[in-house]
Amino acid sequence: MCLHSKIRSILLPVLALVSGFSNAATLTFDDIPGASAESYGDIGNYSGFDFSLNLDWVDTVNKAWESDGLFYGSISGDFTMVNNNNGMGIITEESGNDFTFDGLYARTWGDVSDRVQHIVGLKDSAVVWDSEITLTSTWTYYSGVSGNIDEMRLDLGDNFMVDNLETTAVPLPATLFLFATGLLSLSGVLRVKKSA
Repeated sequence: MCLHSKIRSILLPVLALVSGFSNAATLTFDDIPGASAESYGDIGNYSGFDFSLNLDWVDTVNKAWESDGLFYGSISGDFTMVNNNNGMGIITEESGNDFTFDGLYARTWGDVSDRVQHIVGLKDSAVVWDSEITLTSTWTYYSGVSGNIDEMRLDLGDNFMVDNLETTAVPLPATLFLFATGLLSLSGVLRVKKSA
């Protein structure tokens, strides 16, 4: 078998795998630029995602907050996401690309009772999925829902907190095409070098 054929026999399965390639991430809210102990602020753009203005980062672990009734703990680190200005939170990928919702931890905060709420995924303004959850005063993990989306709505009522939001960026077909083209070009260059 010639070198070119060997490379092609390797590249084709690799290309098949690449077509399913994705970039998973867990947003912990612990590495937001400018976040500091005993404070809070707008999340804005973080880790490749845009967050609606009612979603803030907040230090929920520092004991200094305990007297203010804001010591709620976290799943990891010191910071969590909170809807400090109430209402539905909206999250989109900063470039408008698709992503998936793989799971998150959430809870209520303040003097609010347990409630049934929704996490909704949309694509081109159409609902792809609608996950009903029961939000309580303890950190609870809620599993993700399959289906590519370009907007996630946290319709969790007022006074909710989120930590360790798990997402996966979905690569654009054009990106995959460029990657595949590059691999096939490399195969051709190696073939030319061998025959020279």
